[in-house]
Amino acid sequence: MVPRGCILAVLAVLCISRLFCSHGAPVVPMSPYLMLCQPHLRCGDKFYDPLQHCCYDGAIVPLTRTRGCGNCTFRVCFE
Repeated sequence: MVPRGCILAVLAVLCISRLFCSHGAPVVPMSPYLMLCQPHLRCGDKFYDPLQHCCYDGAIVPLTRTRGCGNCTFRVCFE
C-alpha cells in the first residue's frame, strides 16, 4: 500500500503541471497600452503616438489638423 503523502504529492505535481501547461502560447494583451518606454494608444486596430496624433472618428489624425464649423475653425484633437 502506498502512503497517502506520496499520492497527494503526485496529485499536486500533476495539477500544478497541468495549470502551467494549459496556458499555451502567449496571447496579445487586450488593453490599449503597450509596455514600452513611450506611451502608445490604439485607434481601432492601429497604434498611434498621443504626442503626435489623436484618434478622431475612428481615424488617426495629426494634432495640428483643423476643421471649419460655420465661421469658426477648431483643432480636431482639442475640441
